[in-house]
Parts: sequence; C-alpha cells; structure tokens
Amino acid sequence: MKFFFILISHIAAATAKYTGQFRRDLKDGDALHRGEGVVSIGAKSIGLVGALAPGPIYKLYLSREFVEAEAEFERLEPGMVRVADMKTFKNFMVTVPDGIDVGSYNTVITWCERFSEFITAAKFEIQVGAGALGVMCKQQVNAATRYRVDAMGKFITQEA
Repeated sequence: MKFFFILISHIAAATAKYTGQFRRDLKDGDALHRGEGVVSIGAKSIGLVGALAPGPIYKLYLSREFVEAEAEFERLEPGMVRVADMKTFKNFMVTVPDGIDVGSYNTVITWCERFSEFITAAKFEIQVGAGALGVMCKQQVNAATRYRVDAMGKFITQEA
C-alpha cells in the first residue's frame, strides 16, 4: 500500500504544472505543527511527496499570498479557497474541485481546523522539468534546485 501512495504522488508530480516545497522552518511551524516535502500542483490534483505532522481535521487551501503564521492565515482566509480535507499525512494526492483555477493562486497551505493551527505552506511556481522518480527541478533566478529522496525517505535539497 505504501508503494501505491508513493506512485500516485509521483504520477501527480509528473503531470503537475506547478511545484513548491513544504518546509519545517516557517514562522509558526514547530515540532507538533510541521510539514516537509515537494508539493505538485496541477489543474485537477495536488500531491505531496513528503509528510505532515499528524493531527485532526487538516484542510488544504490555496492562497494568492504566502502565509507562514496563524495571524496571516486568519487575515487572508476570506480570499483563499479550500481545496480538500486531508485524510492522510504522508505521500498523498487530492482532487482539485471543478471551478478552481489553481493558476490564480501561488501558495498551498495546510491548516488544522480543529485547533486553528498553521501547519505548513509552500509558494509554488511553474515546473520546468521533471527527472527520474523522486527528482524534480524548478526554475529559479540563478540556479536550479533539485529534490531527491534519500534511502530513509527524507527529502534533500541540492543546488545544481
């Protein structure tokens, strides 16, 4: 079953138009409220190859502004769109509901509804290429950033 979810997440990555990275070092992230990994965003699906700290009633949102704190989320929530309920915390893919134009947004956010806690966010940009399983490239001003999974399943970022 684990292989199936990793495969589905990689299929989402291969068909994605945008990519971003959930990071642990965001302003309101902490040991209990965090996520890390590569997020792939397409017109019909959003996938994560990585993991979120487990918790109750997580929701996935799209925002037009980057958010990394509860206060920012609460201030900007009226302009966001809720995409999906989170049913799992590792290597997942969710369907983007009809009528949502992901190209109108630039950030994907995981939020805990039950406790109003920020979990993580990723600003995303157009994906310019994808390599072998677990390796994705994205365009940056002066360098390409590569993501790979090590033998323990941890994401490693390398400057090219």
